[in-house]
Amino acid sequence: MDRQDPKPFDQMVYSMRAHAPVSGTNLARGFIAYIGLGIADPYLMTVGGSSALSGADVIIVDDERLARALQHIDVCTSPDADVQLRPSSESAADRAKRMIRDAQAGRTVVRVVRGDPLTEALVGQEAALCVEAGCEVFIMPAVTRMSAVLTMAGICGQPEQMYFTDLGRRTPELHDLPGTGWEVVTCTARVLPDLSAKAQVAGRGADEPVAVIVGGGTLEQHIRTTTVAELADLATTHRIDRDAEVIVGFGSAGQVHPLLSGTQSRPLFGWRVLLPRTRESSGAMERRLALLGAAVQTVDTLAVEPPHRSQPMDRAIQQLVDGSYRWVVFASSLAVRTVFDKVREYGLDSRAFSGVRIAALSPMAGRLLSSWGLVPDLALPQGGRTSQLGHTAANLVAAFPAFDPASDPMDAVLVPRTDPAADWIGDGLRGLGWDVDEVAACRVVRAAPPPAQVRSDIKSGRFDAVIFTSSSAVRSLLGLAGKPGPQSVICAIGPATAATCQQFGLQAKVVAPHPGSGELVDALAHYASRWRTEWAQVDEQVSHPSQVRGVKAA
Repeated sequence: MDRQDPKPFDQMVYSMRAHAPVSGTNLARGFIAYIGLGIADPYLMTVGGSSALSGADVIIVDDERLARALQHIDVCTSPDADVQLRPSSESAADRAKRMIRDAQAGRTVVRVVRGDPLTEALVGQEAALCVEAGCEVFIMPAVTRMSAVLTMAGICGQPEQMYFTDLGRRTPELHDLPGTGWEVVTCTARVLPDLSAKAQVAGRGADEPVAVIVGGGTLEQHIRTTTVAELADLATTHRIDRDAEVIVGFGSAGQVHPLLSGTQSRPLFGWRVLLPRTRESSGAMERRLALLGAAVQTVDTLAVEPPHRSQPMDRAIQQLVDGSYRWVVFASSLAVRTVFDKVREYGLDSRAFSGVRIAALSPMAGRLLSSWGLVPDLALPQGGRTSQLGHTAANLVAAFPAFDPASDPMDAVLVPRTDPAADWIGDGLRGLGWDVDEVAACRVVRAAPPPAQVRSDIKSGRFDAVIFTSSSAVRSLLGLAGKPGPQSVICAIGPATAATCQQFGLQAKVVAPHPGSGELVDALAHYASRWRTEWAQVDEQVSHPSQVRGVKAA
C-alpha cells in the first residue's frame, strides 16, 4: 500500500490494491478486513462482509456467540479457513501483531467484531497498528448494535430530536437527561434508582412509560415496560443482576409497538433448538428456525464414508458419460451429492447426464438436482397427508414405466446405493424388465459423539426444543448423546417418529400436522407462542423452557 497516496474509504467493497470486488480469490493477498455484526445474527451481515469471509484464510473473533454465528448454514467460509477464538482480554497490540504476521505471510485475515468496527467495537487502535505496519486494511461499516437492539425490541423512531447516552458504569447527572422527547440511555441496572430520580427532576412525569431492554443484542434479549417512578425498583422486582447492562428508553423510545416486537414477530426468539441431522439436508429447516429467532445447534448423527471399493462407482460414471444408461434413480439427496462429487472429480458437470432420464425418490433429491440445472423426469409428489402417496421405494416402483423394447433403446438403470431402500428399488425395477446396476456410492455409519459440553446440555435440558425428523434420528441421538432433559420440548415430524420417541420415554409435545420440515417448524412456532402466553401468567421472568428449573409446567 502506498502510504503517500491513501485510498479513500468510500471504495466500500473493493480491495485497496486491485480495485477488485472483495470476494473469494479476488481478495488481495495479505489483506486485512474488519466486519461487524450488530448482534450475533448472521442475517445482519453486510454483503461485503459475507463476501470477505468467503475468501478468508484466517478468521478472528473474540466472542463465542459470534463464532457460533459463523457456523450458520448461510455463512460461506472456506473449509480450510483457520477460525481463531481469541480471548477478549487480549490487548490491541498483541492481536495486531498476530494479524500483521499472517498478512505479511500472504494470508487473508478477516476480523469479526460485535457492532460497527470503529464506533462500537472500538478496534481503531488495533487497525491503525496494522496500517502502520504496511498492511492493506479495509474496515466495513456494519449495522450498529444499538439500532439492531431497538428494532428487535419493536421501538419505532419518531420525527423528533433523538438523544443517545451511554453512561457506562457511572451514575447519571441531570444534564444527561432532557425533560422531554426521545432518549435512550445505556447503563447498569444498579443506577436505575438514580436514573428514575434524575428523570423526574428533569421534568418527566412519574407515570410516563419507560421501556427497559435486558440482554440487548443477544438471543436472551427481553424487554420490560414500566414507568419513570417504578423504574427505581425494576432491578429488584424483576431480578435483574445489578451489574447487568440495560438499555432504557424514554419518551417515544419507551413505547413498544405491540405488533413489531421481536418476541411477537419471531416466536422462537431466544429459544435454543437442537437439530439432529441424518442423511437428508436440513438447510431449509435451519433457515426457517433462524428467521423465527431460534439459535440452532446441529448434531450429526450419521457420517458418510467412501465405499470399501471405489472401482464400481468409477466404472459407473464412465458408463454414464458413454451413454450406457437409460435411467439414473436417486433414492436420496445423499445419493445426488455423492454422485455429483464423483462427477466433479472427473472434471465433468451436469452435461454428463445428457440423454439420460432421471428419477428422484425424495423432494430434497429433486431440489438438489434442480440446483445442478436438472429436472427429474420422474419425481414423487411433495407434501400431503400420510395416507396419500408417500416418498417410498414401493411408490417409486409403482410410478416407474415398465421396460418396452419397442421404445427404449437400452434397458440399463443405474441406482447409486446409499440407503437400504435401494434394495426395494432394485428388486422392483427388475420386476419391470429393467437391467439394474446397483452401485455403492458411499457408506453411512454412526457419527462420532458430539462435544462433551453439547452432551451435557442435552441431558440437562438446556436446549429449549429438540427436533426429530425421523425415527432413526431419535435412536441415533440417544445412542450418541443420551436422553434430552425434561425441560426440552420434544418435536416429531410425524406420528411414526412420535411413536419412536414414546418407546424411549420421550413425549412429543409438538407433532407436525402433516409430515414436512416446514410444517414441523410452524407447529413449534405456534407451540412457542402459546407457551410464552401461558408462562407469562405464572412467571413473567421465564421466556423459554430451558429456564424452567424445578417448577411445575404451566
